[in-house]
Amino acid sequence: MMKETMLAFYYYPQWLWISSSRFVKLYVESLSAFPVRLASIPRLLLVTVLSFMALLTSYVHLTLVFLEKISLGIFLKPKAYKTVFIVGAPRSGTTRMHKLMAADENQFTAMKMWELFFAPSVIQKIVFKSIGQVDALFGAPFYKMIKGVENKLYKNFNNIHSLSFFNVEEDALILNHLFSCYHLSFLLGKEQSYNYLNYDKRIPKAVWVYYKICIDNHMTLNRGKIYLSKNPFFSGSLSSLSSLFEEVKFIHMQRDIKEMAPSFFSLKRFLSNVFYGVEPSKEKYLEINETLKFWNRAPQEHTDKSHIFAAPYTHLKSKPDILVDTCYDFLNLKLEEDFKQQLQKEAAASKDYQSKHSYSAEEFGL
Repeated sequence: MMKETMLAFYYYPQWLWISSSRFVKLYVESLSAFPVRLASIPRLLLVTVLSFMALLTSYVHLTLVFLEKISLGIFLKPKAYKTVFIVGAPRSGTTRMHKLMAADENQFTAMKMWELFFAPSVIQKIVFKSIGQVDALFGAPFYKMIKGVENKLYKNFNNIHSLSFFNVEEDALILNHLFSCYHLSFLLGKEQSYNYLNYDKRIPKAVWVYYKICIDNHMTLNRGKIYLSKNPFFSGSLSSLSSLFEEVKFIHMQRDIKEMAPSFFSLKRFLSNVFYGVEPSKEKYLEINETLKFWNRAPQEHTDKSHIFAAPYTHLKSKPDILVDTCYDFLNLKLEEDFKQQLQKEAAASKDYQSKHSYSAEEFGL
């Protein structure tokens, strides 16, 4: 208990410093990205409000995680658990593979977006789950209200990536509390300010410690299951993840970079227009393209190949049931009959699926 308490006292000031210093750096960089015109003022206010809200929220979460660790840490330790990380460059099928496997709730558990943004500590999770249970007793009016707001707010974005507080999501988002995840690049800072994260170069140990504590907190309430994560932006971090977790395996989604890049550029362009009113420059697209290439190949260069399952995007698209079945063999897991039937329905539906996300490689001039 003393060791856990001392470590929390050691890392808490570092968390506050990382969060504060990263915020200042990224926010100042963002100011220069706005075009000098009156029409930029509303967007500048939007980015400013969102950024300062994120900073204040991060202080609250970091403090609650710290206080919980020093007061209840010995009682909230999870039992040993296995982890599976789905990696690969963004737009390579990581989201779909994650949702397919997370549907097997008898064997896997994954964090949902509400946990990542609002409940990194165990106590917060219990409070929000309790609110959900009470809400359900009255016909779930609060849940329905949130879904209604989401449908309007994310209407256009959902054609690119389906968002909901109740969906399983990329748990790297929890590092928003430290302003240390690439997702923030859609809102704040220059592309190169995220390179140390994207390439896993000199990431402070305090960042990984916070990530591990948050995963442990989730597993405290989900004992006996395998933790399932998908993080395209961790594709260059397999060595760090292997040293962080005791039992870890990786599923590497593989897709032709010529198909992935325009899709990701389209996402970047959409959000740049929302927050800044301008499209990213050709130079920025080229910089992003180099990072995409790295993420695409990095898992193949990991030293321990026996812990990596290669999953081609073409198989996910044409025969997801067979791909997941093969993946389960790699993980030494049994594919239960109910889940097998669910996968077969997914396979049948995938034959008729047409994405609403429209783009072309020519649009980006690369």
